[in-house]
Amino acid sequence: MENKNIYIEADVYATWIEEPIYRIWINGELICERTFWPNPNELYIREMISVELPTGDHHLSLEQLDLTRGRIWINELRITDVAAKTSSVTLLSQHNGRFQDITFQA
Repeated sequence: MENKNIYIEADVYATWIEEPIYRIWINGELICERTFWPNPNELYIREMISVELPTGDHHLSLEQLDLTRGRIWINELRITDVAAKTSSVTLLSQHNGRFQDITFQA
């Protein structure tokens, strides 16, 4: 199976009492762990991830480590096939649980 160079942009938003910590996983592999530090009334974090993936369905998961600190969610997800120069954009609703799971195509 052929691998594709995929560029992922995920706009991560939060409401919080204490700065929440989150992880982003792709196909069960930890990609990043970060503290959400911006003022949530003014800013968001745009995660920019470049990965090489085989053609087919893949799974991205946003994990919030401590639900008592606030809420975190991906509001918009952009997947770009770098070689084909094609993109897809997915708008997502706010999420209240520990995991936000998204399936996408490479």
